[in-house]
Amino acid sequence: MNPVHLQIQLRIVQARLALAVHEAVKAAGITPNMHAMLDAISRYPGIRPGALADILVTGKPNVSRTLKALEQKGLLDRRMVSEDRRAVGLYVNRMADRLMLEIEARSSAADSNCLSILDEAEAEQFCNVLGRLSADYFNLGST
Repeated sequence: MNPVHLQIQLRIVQARLALAVHEAVKAAGITPNMHAMLDAISRYPGIRPGALADILVTGKPNVSRTLKALEQKGLLDRRMVSEDRRAVGLYVNRMADRLMLEIEARSSAADSNCLSILDEAEAEQFCNVLGRLSADYFNLGST
């Protein structure tokens, strides 16, 4: 398969799903950027801000601004890292967990709609493949 063609196909599917997620995120009172950071932090509790910038492929000043906004909303905790008192680890809290569940519930209908052209086995296989690809991408050792 032509990699450019694959990228275009994935982008079309991603755009359809992103519209629904953006609406759910907006209804929850946060930005898509905040949502992406909360999702990454929940996957990697204790992640440091620099590593977060790396896996989200964004600049450290952007991460710093967004983390400050998340803290102001009460969705994020910073804790000192025991091995290095100068470093902080990032953690989502219960309020953030509830918010993420709310966003997931609102956007799951769009997921189902997008996958409705597939039979159950195809949908499961598709989700498993995407899960494997994204798990590899989010592997902190490869950034």
